[in-house]
Amino acid sequence: MAKEKYNPTDSLPPGNIAPLKHQAYRFLLNSDGRGLGLLPLCAHCVMKDRCGDFSDEEGAVCVQAREAQERLLGQLLSLPQIDAEQDLPLVIEYVKDAIFLQIIDRFLTEAGIFLEGADAGYLEWQPILSKRWTCANSMGKLSDRLGLNPLARARLKLEGKLSPMVAKVLELEAGGGDGD
Repeated sequence: MAKEKYNPTDSLPPGNIAPLKHQAYRFLLNSDGRGLGLLPLCAHCVMKDRCGDFSDEEGAVCVQAREAQERLLGQLLSLPQIDAEQDLPLVIEYVKDAIFLQIIDRFLTEAGIFLEGADAGYLEWQPILSKRWTCANSMGKLSDRLGLNPLARARLKLEGKLSPMVAKVLELEAGGGDGD
């Protein structure tokens, strides 16, 4: 007998995703249908009362998150060190992490970093903070693999794309230049 895939929302009544109020888990569980990334539902967004793009249609997803994903994906794929075919899975993962962090940060801006009761002296972090820190760490590793951070970019230059000045210095040290 084939083992069924576990879905944490199966135990909830239809239409009720209260435990997912920050949308981070839904973001990780659902695709936008085109394979680009994962998008939170409008109906459960903490910003829905102030969002100009809010839609109360069944299954409507965050337009702002979709646009941010597409914009970031295009920017990353246009970088010279990125191979659009071979690096695509890493780039998509980086894009999902970046948008995931924005969703969490927006939730934390609204809800605060502590659970209710902080004003009475009961301080406990929002549980999503641990996922945020894990995601930020993952983004750091991916940025290194994709050549998106300063150290990775410097390493790329040293491994193959030498600047003219460095090339000239190396040539002089090897005795191949006239010293001008």
